[in-house]
Amino acid sequence: MNPITPAELAAYFDHTQLRAYAQRKDFEKLCAEAREYGFAMVAINPAPVSLCKDLLAGTSVHVGAAVGFPLGQNTPKVKKYETVDAIANGADEIDMVVNLGWVKDQRWDDLLEEIKAVKQHCEGKLLK
Repeated sequence: MNPITPAELAAYFDHTQLRAYAQRKDFEKLCAEAREYGFAMVAINPAPVSLCKDLLAGTSVHVGAAVGFPLGQNTPKVKKYETVDAIANGADEIDMVVNLGWVKDQRWDDLLEEIKAVKQHCEGKLLK
């Protein structure tokens, strides 16, 4: 069996910066590390998507926007808008937080409809 190299392993990981008080320097650091190590994606809130897209230009690192973060308690309509806006700003992937109250209440049909509604607006981008 051939061992996996650190570079091959890094390509399976998302590098994350989701703090509400993160500043530009934090995103510059995040993207520099993602570029250096070859992470698959930077996972961020929607506001800095265009900044990170610019910082990662010319790399294979994707920019992923967290929709409905952190609690999933946004309405499906708001999650759809967040998705459309994030993609317009350059997001390659959407990481959606589902409504955890609906999970606890076993509202599977509502969850499925929410996921389908957001997926319709992903324009072929990956939805996780």
